[in-house]
Amino acid sequence: MSWHVLESIGRTLVSTSPRPGWHNDGFSSVSLSPAAAFNAIANLSRVIRSHAYQYVVVASRTSVEGALLTLGVLDSGTTLVLVNWRWTVREVLEALERTLGIGTPFLLLCDQACSGLGERITHGWDRHRRGACLTLRVCGRDTMELRGGNRAERFDLTRSSSLQRLGPKDGVAAILFTSGTTSREPK
Repeated sequence: MSWHVLESIGRTLVSTSPRPGWHNDGFSSVSLSPAAAFNAIANLSRVIRSHAYQYVVVASRTSVEGALLTLGVLDSGTTLVLVNWRWTVREVLEALERTLGIGTPFLLLCDQACSGLGERITHGWDRHRRGACLTLRVCGRDTMELRGGNRAERFDLTRSSSLQRLGPKDGVAAILFTSGTTSREPK
């Protein structure tokens, strides 16, 4: 992903908001400059690649964190699996069974609002315990935190980072469930 693509996304987000920057009017109130968002995506991509999962599931409300998580997964080269944060744990696990297969390991990324759901998903059923859950929190204009298990990692978003690529080299870039799928078949 190049800088101009991120700038375009940033401009779109800014144009739909009365305030400049990337904003989250839901769970927390944060905004990021396009440069900070670029660095956040690059750092998330690096962390995702270090976990070495083929599938990365994102459960997030419509938020700055959700946008960063989605773009970070796409940049990492893994397969993005977006799930509806309104689904129950059972609905999410059934959807993952149908699309990934029983027992397929996955990394689950959440925003703070969905962290409880994320923990229940990764610990819900024995056949899916081969996953991990990380929660993203943007702490201000220049810092983000990624938590999982007993660990927390903070990132300075003023430090320059580079993006890798958009989507996997080969194979499926994203698995999406729309409001009409009711977790039966992905799009």
